[in-house]
Amino acid sequence: VTDSEEFNQIFAENPIDQAYISDSYNAVSNRDMIDIAEKYSKIWQEEIDVAYKRLLEKAPEEDKPMLKQEQADWVDNTPASLEEI
Repeated sequence: VTDSEEFNQIFAENPIDQAYISDSYNAVSNRDMIDIAEKYSKIWQEEIDVAYKRLLEKAPEEDKPMLKQEQADWVDNTPASLEEI
C-alpha cells in the first residue's frame, strides 16, 4: 500500500498480482511460497525489461543517456534491496 490511492487501485487490479495472490492461497509450505515468489519475480522482471525497451524507443535522444544510467543504477541496487526484504 502506498500514499497514492490511484496507484493502489491500479496495482490491485494488476493481473500478474492477482495471479500471484491466487497462487499464494494454494501454497502449503515455505517451499511453495519461495517457488511462487521466484516465479512472479521473473514475470515482473520480464515486464520491466519490456517497459524499459519501449521507453527507450519513444524517448527523445537527449533523454536516453539519463534513462540508461537510471536503469543501470536500478539494476545494480535491486539485488541488495530484494535481499533486505
